[in-house]
Amino acid sequence: MKKYMLVSLVIAFLLVTVGGPCLAGTVANTSKKGSLLIIPLIRTDFNVVTGESWETLITIANDNYYSVEVQCVFVLKDEGCTHFNQFDFPLTSNQPVTFRASDGYDLDGEDFLGGGIERGHVAEAKCWAKRILFDDDDNTTTTEVSYNHLTAEVTLLREVNGVGYGAASYSAWRFAANAPLGSQVGTPGTLLLTGDANNYDSCPAALIFDYLKQTPTPSDLEYVGSVDNYVAIVPCKQDFSQDGGPARIKLDIARRDENERSSSGALCLNCFVADSLDDAPYFPGLTTPAGAFTAKPFVPTSCPYAGGTECNLPSGYTAYPVVGVILKRFEGFLGPITAVTPTNEGEWAPDGACKGVAAITFPN
Repeated sequence: MKKYMLVSLVIAFLLVTVGGPCLAGTVANTSKKGSLLIIPLIRTDFNVVTGESWETLITIANDNYYSVEVQCVFVLKDEGCTHFNQFDFPLTSNQPVTFRASDGYDLDGEDFLGGGIERGHVAEAKCWAKRILFDDDDNTTTTEVSYNHLTAEVTLLREVNGVGYGAASYSAWRFAANAPLGSQVGTPGTLLLTGDANNYDSCPAALIFDYLKQTPTPSDLEYVGSVDNYVAIVPCKQDFSQDGGPARIKLDIARRDENERSSSGALCLNCFVADSLDDAPYFPGLTTPAGAFTAKPFVPTSCPYAGGTECNLPSGYTAYPVVGVILKRFEGFLGPITAVTPTNEGEWAPDGACKGVAAITFPN
């Protein structure tokens, strides 16, 4: 980008001398500042039959007077979650940037960040702070860095036949680094989300979503206003260097309605889910106008696990913690929408008998 200079990389030399207290908590949430950001839902998809189309605006901000390099990885759901778009850009002192997911440009179309996924996709993204060191021969060394001054907001814009019909915004999940400002976090290419010293916050053990009864008929007088729940749930930890395709994940669902009746079900993820609850075959419905459900990663009592009825899990099953967001669409097809992040429940840890994904890993 035209106003970014390599001088921004002086963070590599300045921050390590500043130090500072540990600013991190134990488990990630969507309100703190962090060194790692997870964006569970990005939409640039369209429907030629209904005329509905989406754009996503991503804002990533730095509130510190130092500059920092930000690396992002986008994952496309509709390409089997194996297409990784990796890019990086610098943030200067106290700078926010906003760019379109469809083409990677800022809102005036002049500056390109490199994060475009083109039209027609549903995706997730993970972004984190890093530093780049140059030696005398211009060789570079890249490391992840503690920089708990990053935030991200996401805005989903919806059109129907070229006319705007609503927008929804949500905060990205934010993971602080449990290390002094500017210090290296972990091993290059591996982001440990374990909540302990010199690593990032832990993932939540489970997610609690509030949702509304599905009413596909907008004129339904019994539950007018609650039409659709679109849920995005993505792996909190992920291997971007894998060659064997995306992981399959099972989430155990515990649903409770307003009369305290409960039922159970499951959600199956092929890398991640982003869909209406109407399209989730093992998801329990509601008998009251509203309710809540808990989504918890399935961990079998013994390993290896020989498949699963709902999700066809592999025999060498590995448990994945997750994060997510829910979109609620009101008052029919053309009505407004709102985005809500779920509530954390505890700190995730793999079962003692079964392995769990330990980190976010990527080709460094």
